[in-house]
Amino acid sequence: MKKKALIPLLLILFQMASIAQNSVFNYIDISGNLPSDIRPISNPVNAYVYTKAIDLTGLDVQNKKQAFINLMLPSILIAKHQLEQDRIKVFSQESEVFFKEFKNFMNVSADSEQKEVVSVFEKQYKKGSISSDNFLKIKGILDLMLKKKKKPNTHFNYFIKSINSFSDSKYFEKDLDDWISIVDYFINKSTNSRLIKFLGFSNGFFSDNALHSNKSLVWGIDFNDFDFVLDSIPLVAFNSSVDLYCYSRGDTILISRTKGYYNPISNVWHGESGVVDWRRVGFDKDKVYADLNDYKIRTRIAGFDANFVKFFNKDVFGEDYLEGSFSDKLVSNKGSASIYPSFKSNNYDVVINNILPNINFVGVYS
Repeated sequence: MKKKALIPLLLILFQMASIAQNSVFNYIDISGNLPSDIRPISNPVNAYVYTKAIDLTGLDVQNKKQAFINLMLPSILIAKHQLEQDRIKVFSQESEVFFKEFKNFMNVSADSEQKEVVSVFEKQYKKGSISSDNFLKIKGILDLMLKKKKKPNTHFNYFIKSINSFSDSKYFEKDLDDWISIVDYFINKSTNSRLIKFLGFSNGFFSDNALHSNKSLVWGIDFNDFDFVLDSIPLVAFNSSVDLYCYSRGDTILISRTKGYYNPISNVWHGESGVVDWRRVGFDKDKVYADLNDYKIRTRIAGFDANFVKFFNKDVFGEDYLEGSFSDKLVSNKGSASIYPSFKSNNYDVVINNILPNINFVGVYS
């Protein structure tokens, strides 16, 4: 190692030594300036602080490397310990101080996205969308994430983005406590990946009514009310009638007047009741439709299947219906020739008289 290259490294070493000397750590001063004054590394590492520059240029390469490690490692560990001690433990309850601390913590000057997220959060508070009581509840989660050493650019960023979307909705006051309980659950009792997944879901749900979305499809829901439920697993329950839809590739699936609950971690909708129809392939929605029973939808997939449905075609069967199975899938080239939506009767002996002049049909209706 050349002497010129060594000088900046030694400066770093002395800066670290200065940090260590200002700490309450029990350090050991080493004031010698010869390579022989360098203490070997022990296990555990002793808190040596070298107060003078030591010239390593007289050593061979192998000894120079080892001496450099022996010099640097104690001060690096001491400085790391001090930085951990100096890290903020809780954010201030006073809003002006809080936002200064939070902006510094989120490093908003270095990241334009985080700067925008924090700026919106501050504006939401200042314009009254977030009350003082709700602000303290939010701060409680932020303090918990500090304690659990969550990351500013992921966990904190996703959480505040969700709050920004949530606080603009009419459900914020009613549902904040239940939502925070679920976030608390994920922080304390689940994994980082599931916490991020739930926060990502929350942002899309609050801002766009989305249950799941990616570049190729969106499963969304039109609702008037919902509840966050924390039982054995966190769920979003829709106990009033809603419309569920999926769109992509110029096609749309619609389930009207349904109810159910959604698991945002497994991406599964558990539905009960609902109506589907064939209007997108040219049939009258009031004449050709099916009533659903219990069904499931995996929202990563652009389609779903349902058993035990009641199928109506009033032009063919009048007020009678057939029982069977239903399937739907988004297709790029929809039209009257599309096989979706599809129905298949359970009965293999369905009779349709005069399906064509003087011709009767007997068999599976699909």
